[in-house]
Amino acid sequence: RSLIFRHRHTPGYDWGGGVVNASYPSKGHLLFTGSYDGTACLWDRRTGRELVRFPQVSHHETSTRISEDGLRAVTESSALTEPIKIWDLSTKPKADGEDQILPKERWIPDSKNSWQARLSPDPAGERLLAISKREAKSDSKDHLVRIWNSANGELSRTFPHPDKVIVAKFIPPAGDYIATACQGGKLRLWDTRQEKSEAIELGKIDSKYLRMTISSGGDYLATSASGQTLRIWDISHPTNPNRKRGLYEMQIPERIFGLALSQVPGKPMLLAAGTQTGTVRIWNVDDLESWKRVGRPITHASSVNS
Repeated sequence: RSLIFRHRHTPGYDWGGGVVNASYPSKGHLLFTGSYDGTACLWDRRTGRELVRFPQVSHHETSTRISEDGLRAVTESSALTEPIKIWDLSTKPKADGEDQILPKERWIPDSKNSWQARLSPDPAGERLLAISKREAKSDSKDHLVRIWNSANGELSRTFPHPDKVIVAKFIPPAGDYIATACQGGKLRLWDTRQEKSEAIELGKIDSKYLRMTISSGGDYLATSASGQTLRIWDISHPTNPNRKRGLYEMQIPERIFGLALSQVPGKPMLLAAGTQTGTVRIWNVDDLESWKRVGRPITHASSVNS
């Protein structure tokens, strides 16, 4: 069964109301979307009904995330001219028995010129991660990865990088570590619990067309570099110097635009890649040595527009 969520765009906006991203909590029935016209919406993903249309976040493309418990959300503008917003999604019972969502916004201080805002993977999304320029009005490629307390907006950690950060993500399930990839090609892990954390170097990759995803269990990280090189990195026990870190690599004939890596207990680990040609490939990577040797997808859905 499929549902269609029809987004009403802001009248007079040249780009229309195309949806640019969507996220949903693992529990509950919410879907949170951001669009080109700067609006954000909460939907009932069981019925496709729009529940809340947020005040227009900006006049530019808006990115959205929602916490695992569905009680906290974050929005950011692609223009980088406005602070990141945290939304508390409190509810109020209605006469018909359903809960009415009443979003309350809070600004994260000193978060202009920040992007890729992500809530930590713990249920309440207690921390907020984002990439920032070292100097707001500078053309410098020096970047900071910063973590705020999402409940009160206080800055708690800063991880300086000497080059341009392309992607930064919390590592599930607790978000004790973050993974960063930079334009120079360095892939690093950082311990967020240490006051002064030294980077754990995973390796160097080609950062062109870089995509990165982390398994839900936090044991594996997958990257695609130069558009066509798939790699899976073993990031379990990151601080154990005696553990040999596995690296598995494969080439595919199409440029990769999206990656997802599953890790569900009792089920095979799957890697999905969406490509430039509209093809989605899915591999069973439970046996990583066999995946590296054979490399044939178990599913090949060429009709999917990725």
